[in-house]
Amino acid sequence: YNMTYSEDLKSFAVTLHYYSSQAYNFLRRTLHLPHPDTIRRWASSCGVEPGFLKDVHSLQLQLANEPAMQDVCIIFDSMSIRKQVMFDAKEKKYAGYVNHGNFIMTSPETVATESLVFLVVGLKRLFKAPFAYFLVDKVISAILSQIIKDSIILIAEAVFHVQALTLVMDPM
Repeated sequence: YNMTYSEDLKSFAVTLHYYSSQAYNFLRRTLHLPHPDTIRRWASSCGVEPGFLKDVHSLQLQLANEPAMQDVCIIFDSMSIRKQVMFDAKEKKYAGYVNHGNFIMTSPETVATESLVFLVVGLKRLFKAPFAYFLVDKVISAILSQIIKDSIILIAEAVFHVQALTLVMDPM
């Protein structure tokens, strides 16, 4: 049967499950909490397309209460992904091609092999939040430099003070 949950309970459940799925499952034995599959379904319905995510500005609300969150570092790294194209029935389109968000794509038929992910990380108050990702297959320096510039501008417009930019690289 379908259960409806209050927004407060949804927020609590998602947060608890994010921090510790074991603690969530323990509490679920005594409290009436949604099944973990329901939480995953809620999280998957966010509509996260490659490019800059819209949730960056939600961090601004926390800034009003905690000025210590203002000093941040932008961290980015690329991660290997499986080279494949799949049909997304929900969006009714194929996914897996190179996608630079709002930037010009190199070729619409090139299959992505990496995901370039950007995080904003607090320096004084520990927090981290992804704010952008791009599907790439060997990103060229002109596009990467534009993405980095736009990242700094986006984070600065959200009233953060960008103190550092870090590229995480795997050791050879």
